Amino acid sequence: MGAYTVPFLAVYAGPELATAVLGAFGVGAFLSRWLGAWMALHLSPRTVVSTGLAATGVALILLLSVRGSLTMVGAAALVGLAFEIYEPVTYEAFAQAVTASERRRAYTLLSTVLVAAGALSGLVVTVLLPLGTNWLILADSATCFAAAAVAWRHLSADRPLPRAERQKSRWKPPSSLVLLTTAGTIFSIGYLAVVMFVPLALFDRGAAAWVPGVILMVSAVAAPLLSATRSRAAGNRHRPRELEFGLTVTALLGVALTTLHDVVWFSALYVLWTAGSASLLGEWSARVADHAPAPDRTLWFAFHGSSWAVAQPAVPACVALLAPVVPDASDAALLVAPAALALSAILLLFTAPPGVRGGTASDLAGRPDEQPRRG
Repeated sequence: MGAYTVPFLAVYAGPELATAVLGAFGVGAFLSRWLGAWMALHLSPRTVVSTGLAATGVALILLLSVRGSLTMVGAAALVGLAFEIYEPVTYEAFAQAVTASERRRAYTLLSTVLVAAGALSGLVVTVLLPLGTNWLILADSATCFAAAAVAWRHLSADRPLPRAERQKSRWKPPSSLVLLTTAGTIFSIGYLAVVMFVPLALFDRGAAAWVPGVILMVSAVAAPLLSATRSRAAGNRHRPRELEFGLTVTALLGVALTTLHDVVWFSALYVLWTAGSASLLGEWSARVADHAPAPDRTLWFAFHGSSWAVAQPAVPACVALLAPVVPDASDAALLVAPAALALSAILLLFTAPPGVRGGTASDLAGRPDEQPRRG
């Protein structure tokens, strides 16, 4: 639930400091995944995840206690630096806990649970935001400490393999994973282009002030429902190009969004688009786990996860490039989204699809992790 404070950092900082605070947070978040991946090479999953969550809670309290401009920017950077430490080792733990053939469903479950938590976060925001952003950040900090306690209680305390057993050569990015991450970055641009600008698009279409919040909560509830429907429909059947198909469908839905100007129809299609896009998030993690060599997988989760940090500033840049042709920012963003999603799907066609058991032929050959590691 800790993510629900991030959209309100600009509100807390005020208009004069908003850009600097968000920029500092973004730089910290970009480095955070790599810090988490490095920690995962030396510490147990329990230590890494608990430390990252607790550090985020401490940084949020620090953010509340500072007053000067420079110290607030510095505190925001520390929040970002702690914010994503948990992510690489969490995704690696999922990769080790299930067999390769189960990964897609496991990561889809993880992503839909995170999206569904947005509904609860939205409720918290609705209750606390009228009292002030201070209370919102304080509650966010409390959830971080609670999550850290849960992680310490339930995650594995096993230390990682010694460096000599893990890998003797220097880490070198395989070209297939570079292409996969490039496609993932472009997907992130398309996804964020809609998410970042849809409130403005709703207001441009005459929506009331309360509509965006309700739409976000409905979307958070719809995403797990759609994911469950997809899982039941697919059963145990293998669909090696399911991600490419899903991207194509969401790109077409994005094109339809650009044509709608009625608030009701636009909102309904946005809920469907969000649910469909969110249900694809787990597919990316499963694809990374399938392609990455087991010793480097934690690093690749960090590398691929950094695509979101790259996409965040790229979206406004793309919108600015379209400004001479499409002056309205929300309309420009809605054009960027389907183009990016379609390009991402095309790039994925040049990567090897997951094998029948969830990995490529080169991935499955000599991989030590085909059986799940318990504990």
